[in-house]
Amino acid sequence: MPDSLTNFFNILLILLMCHFIGDFVLQSSAMAEGKQPSSKSSINSIWWLTAHGATHGLLVIVVTGIPLLGLLEMVLHCLIDYGKCKKIYSFETDQVLHFICKIAWSLIGIVTTPTTLGLIK
Repeated sequence: MPDSLTNFFNILLILLMCHFIGDFVLQSSAMAEGKQPSSKSSINSIWWLTAHGATHGLLVIVVTGIPLLGLLEMVLHCLIDYGKCKKIYSFETDQVLHFICKIAWSLIGIVTTPTTLGLIK
């Protein structure tokens, strides 16, 4: 397999694993409930949503070494989750949209080549 294809799949695999960690391990019950616009939390739902998006953004920065991709991930993750929370689309659609973002970050990652995990050959 050519190096660029190997690099793409290495980055994609780790980003997808990070996504699952961010959505299912690092997201507390308080955060999952608090980011719902109908939440009765003492903290506004936008703060919970932003904190969750920032977690994902940081994971993208750690994998790719590209802070701008982390910022894009944070913003898009918040927007995608907001749509799910407002029941504009299903959980499954939410996950597909997140996966599309990870594919984009992987493609950008192999073109720009900075990485903090030594994935680029």
